Amino acid sequence: MTGIRSAIDAIAFEIALMAAPPPPRAIRLPMADDDEDDDARADLGHAEGQSFAIDYVNAKGEASTRRITVWAIREGADGTPLLYARCHERKAMRSFRVDRIACCIDYDGEVHDDVATFLADNFGMTPQLVTFTRPAARQPGSRTRWQEALAHISPHAILLAAVGRGDRRFIQVEADEAALHCAEIAERAGHAFDHDWMPRLSRYIARLRPPETAIAEAVEMLRNRSPQEITSALVACLAVMDADGKRHSAELALVNAIAEDLTGLPIA
Repeated sequence: MTGIRSAIDAIAFEIALMAAPPPPRAIRLPMADDDEDDDARADLGHAEGQSFAIDYVNAKGEASTRRITVWAIREGADGTPLLYARCHERKAMRSFRVDRIACCIDYDGEVHDDVATFLADNFGMTPQLVTFTRPAARQPGSRTRWQEALAHISPHAILLAAVGRGDRRFIQVEADEAALHCAEIAERAGHAFDHDWMPRLSRYIARLRPPETAIAEAVEMLRNRSPQEITSALVACLAVMDADGKRHSAELALVNAIAEDLTGLPIA
């Protein structure tokens, strides 16, 4: 376990050192941020370090535009979900009430005005939760086909994003290679994967800047999958690592540590 832990810490350190992409629109900040309720409460959805920009309006009505990387989703005191995220402008952790997010913006400039759908699709939240009512227990079958598929492939997406970002960059060919693997895994697991989803899946993976906790949880999830799926994941790690023509030491160390942890043998 020491080997995998060391490799995960090393890759997470490289990811943390990555500069955020250039903002898709002009940055705006108030003089001071709200002191939002960020007490530890029930987790309301998965958050693996997804990174994007938001237009936000605080309690005083002051608008801001900033880049964030989401580390957790928590329940606020009144039941409103909070995105607990690193604000790249403040260089500090902040909490953002989802009912005050005007829109989410990918780094390539695509604007998601339907915040509820964006959060539901990317964080596994129920529509009722995203529309800011008090959370209710999830009912069987309440997730969309996309969310069901994403729940299965999320450990693959996290590990491939981690491997791809080990050299402090993540180019489109790496994201596309990761998306292709994740789509194949979803189909093999019996999910009706719509191939019109490929650009959507590639964008999802490109947003990931996973912290060490998310990477460790992804390895743990894969440990309970079939030998065939584990082998496929390791082959995909190699493909993503080689997609840019170079093997960074942190990437190689992580891939070998994952392989040894899951199979007992290094892979490269």
